[in-house]
Amino acid sequence: MAALNHQTVQHAVANPTQAQRQALIYHPPADAPERNKPAVVHLGLGGFHRAHQAMVFDELLAKGDQRWGVCAVGMRSAQLSTQLRAQDYLYLVRISDAQGSRWHAPSSIVKTLVAASERDAVIEQIASPHTRWITLTVTEKAYTPALAGLIVDGLAARQAKGLAGLTIASCDNLPDNGRVLGALCQAQAASPPFDPSLQSWIETECRFPSSMVDRIVPAPSAEVRAAALQDLGLDDPSALGVEGFWEWVIEDALVEPADADALRSVGVVVTDDVAGFEQAKLWMLNASHTVLASIGAVLGDRFIRQVIARPAVRQWVHAYMTHASGPLVGRPNWQDYRDALIERFGNPMLDHACLQVYSDSSLKIPVRWVPVGQRLLDKVAGDRANTNALDASRLGLDCLAVAVAIFVRSLDPVTEAGEPFVFNDPLASELQALARDQRADPRATIGRLLAPADQGLALLGERLGEDSVFLASAAHWLGRIHARGIESALQEFVQ
Repeated sequence: MAALNHQTVQHAVANPTQAQRQALIYHPPADAPERNKPAVVHLGLGGFHRAHQAMVFDELLAKGDQRWGVCAVGMRSAQLSTQLRAQDYLYLVRISDAQGSRWHAPSSIVKTLVAASERDAVIEQIASPHTRWITLTVTEKAYTPALAGLIVDGLAARQAKGLAGLTIASCDNLPDNGRVLGALCQAQAASPPFDPSLQSWIETECRFPSSMVDRIVPAPSAEVRAAALQDLGLDDPSALGVEGFWEWVIEDALVEPADADALRSVGVVVTDDVAGFEQAKLWMLNASHTVLASIGAVLGDRFIRQVIARPAVRQWVHAYMTHASGPLVGRPNWQDYRDALIERFGNPMLDHACLQVYSDSSLKIPVRWVPVGQRLLDKVAGDRANTNALDASRLGLDCLAVAVAIFVRSLDPVTEAGEPFVFNDPLASELQALARDQRADPRATIGRLLAPADQGLALLGERLGEDSVFLASAAHWLGRIHARGIESALQEFVQ
């Protein structure tokens, strides 16, 4: 067993032993002086960045473009930052798909910082003359004035030094994420103590492209760490196991236009229209993930792959994407995307924990389910003269009603076998209180959870709560779930 660093990785690549029978892709750092001067400041050091953008940047560095080294910033905890420093900033990624498994050791991260304890150093890094980009994977709930303040402090320091503006790319599941972040930063820059010229400088010199990112990245696990030891003879507590599929679609709004061709050269889609890809990711992949995680919590399944392996669940997820979300997205060939998603969910090498995906559902549902419901209601209103179209829209709403019923059932945090589980969510206590009487009175429970904001939490927006047919459908399926169990209720629905 060898600790992970450049020397041990180079040895594993050059001298594979009997135990080291798996190929390892590793691009040794170039000797160019600029290689260790980060040009990208990434906010939100975690598994997704390391298995996605950092690997894209690693490919760019391997092609000889030394302008993509990363300073990765953990927002709160220093644990991963400290660990990576001890490993020469290297880590292992096992990529598994139908062709098998292969290992990568990306070397694009060349520095780490922690915002909570090294804020001044983060600002200094943003204000470095070598920095060209900021990227973010901070999750929806982190889009706060505090985040914008960190970025704007760095931009103010750049302005004071007379440096160029930056491309600031959000890489997460927030819809229209670039514009949301840009507006947050503009609002921050317009307030004291910043110079009045800063706001116009940001508007003129910086760009906030929206982007869609996609790859299923489970949290590091003991199983993947053990596989690295067996396959490579290398020990990495932070090793990741991910799927082969990845996608990055980014708006063609970059400070340096030539960056678009560089990104395209390694498989990134640079386009004027991110919306269709964003809709498909949120309304098909992420929306289905939330339902699968809720089902897994109630059935006691540990991983998403176990949930989708249940025939009734698989059939229902296919129906949901076919009738509810798929027809609404602007992505071409969405049916192929649907079929690929179902196969990705079932990847036997991915241990994507249900309770990990299930966490923070109250923050996810408004962007994953609500827009689908609202658009289906619009179609119902517009399709009244067309019976077939009206029936199709109502079927889509019924699929969404089942998803709502499943989530409400999960608010009673006990599996069907009687084992308790934890719902990790900022609104957990409020939601569970509203759903306390769900077995005795499904209709009243659904009504409370879909009530307007002045009467409840408005989790699904006011329009769905005003649709009596939707309310009745969700209440009906919640009753069937309690009477028969989730799998039997889903089988009843798909039949």
